[in-house]
Amino acid sequence: EAAGQVFNVGEPRVPTTVERLRRLAAVAGWQGRTVIVPGERLPAHLRLGALRYEQDLVVSTSRIRATLGVDEVVTEDEGLRRTFAWESEHPPLAVPGRELEYAAEDETLRQLDRSA
Repeated sequence: EAAGQVFNVGEPRVPTTVERLRRLAAVAGWQGRTVIVPGERLPAHLRLGALRYEQDLVVSTSRIRATLGVDEVVTEDEGLRRTFAWESEHPPLAVPGRELEYAAEDETLRQLDRSA
């Protein structure tokens, strides 16, 4: 009986951000360079502010799978392909104060390359 129960909805195994980025890059055919930048070196517009991510946030989906029989209907790669296609066809609207600042991002990469 599912009435009154709380269920977590998610993947059976949660990939790291880097793992997910690399899989998305693969299904999108992107062959660029992935760079992990320490938070304090990020350009201001990419900093997360007060949000803290030092700990993992992983939830168990075993209850919804066992109680309701929930399971994936497509593979992870197919889900990423569909997501990439949808996002490509529906780009986000401009958000005031959140303009793209490629010059600042390029400068950060140059500084990291020089310090390597």
